[in-house]
Parts: sequence; C-alpha cells; structure tokens
Amino acid sequence: MCNEGVGRRGDLLKGHTDRINSITIGQLDGEAIAVSGSGDGTVRVWDLDTGRQRGEPLKSHLRPVYWVGIGQLEGQPIAAFIDEGNAMRVWDLRSGRQRGKTLQDRLPVFIGTAALGRLEDRIVVLVTSRSERGGGPRATRLWDLGPA
Repeated sequence: MCNEGVGRRGDLLKGHTDRINSITIGQLDGEAIAVSGSGDGTVRVWDLDTGRQRGEPLKSHLRPVYWVGIGQLEGQPIAAFIDEGNAMRVWDLRSGRQRGKTLQDRLPVFIGTAALGRLEDRIVVLVTSRSERGGGPRATRLWDLGPA
C-alpha cells in the first residue's frame, strides 16, 4: 500500500449538533462528497475538497438518523436514510427533495444495519434490524427503490 500523499486533511463536517451515526462518501456532479446522518435528526451533504456543507440540511427526520447510503436511481444521484423509528426516505441529492413516499418497517426501532446497492437493473436497500429488546424478533428486508 502506498502512503504517499496520505494524511489528515483538517477538521471536516462541522455543523451537526449531535453525534454522527452514519456516513458515506461518493461523487455528486464530479465532486467528492460525504453524506452524514446524525442524532440531531438531520442529514447533511459535504464537499470533501473544501470541507463545507453543500446546501441546507435535509430535515424531514424528527428522530435521530442511524443509517445513510448514496447511489443512483433512474440516473439521478440519491441518498437513502433510515431513522430511529425504522422509517426510510429517499432524497434527490441535486434538488434536496424527497423522492416518493416514506417506507416504514413494522419493527418500532431501527437497531441494525443496511446497504444500498444495485441488484440486476434495480436499486435496492437491504436492511437487517431487530426489536429494541435484545431477544426480540429480527427482520431482514429487501426494499426495491426502482430502476437504476
């Protein structure tokens, strides 16, 4: 592994008022970005070259955000978020608007993990979660968001 040019790039992602629970990196219009979800109920998009926030925070979540993922849906850049109440929303990263309806799982609290990816020609989110009681039911869901 080559470490040439590797090093700390300074303090990034200043703006959340609570801890960051999930973060992912990718590209938006050829720029390196990060998308973060926080206990403050917001999702923020960051320009990794400047360290500055891009646009306003996405605030549709009243509960802490525990998972974020980014990808392409119908050729448009999107971010998907899951909040503490197991509600998933998909947002258009260019417009800053929610796409479609909120998807809600039957488990009352999100305690688990998720992954956004492509399955054949579809964009999907695989979610595994369990009830907040340690021995409670576990669930794995595959949400089909639509065509890639």
